[in-house]
Amino acid sequence: MSYPTFAVRDGNSAVYLTDTAQRRILKTNHDGQFQYRIDGGSREQGRFFYANDLAVDEAGRLFVLNVVTDRRGFYVDREEILRFTPDGHIMTAWCISACFVQKKKNRSWDCAAKWSD
Repeated sequence: MSYPTFAVRDGNSAVYLTDTAQRRILKTNHDGQFQYRIDGGSREQGRFFYANDLAVDEAGRLFVLNVVTDRRGFYVDREEILRFTPDGHIMTAWCISACFVQKKKNRSWDCAAKWSD
């Protein structure tokens, strides 16, 4: 773990940690034993780029607030909530905003909401 920035615990005392430097999420059980890792840093749909926040529901599903920036890291291209199964596989992605920068203007934002399950 290079730079842990956020942790959340579920009802079974498992801990989910974000490692910002490595852009990954780690899960440990109540004894601190490694369970799984979700790698980030990807701008692809259904993968996370930067985990800005985490939450876990009573069923053990992990929710990640994913923030995807442009290639230079100046503007937010999209924000979405990713839902993972209790064993770390992607289930659903909900796009909560998509911001587009138009090249001919300094900053022009077009925000939209798109929900799918």
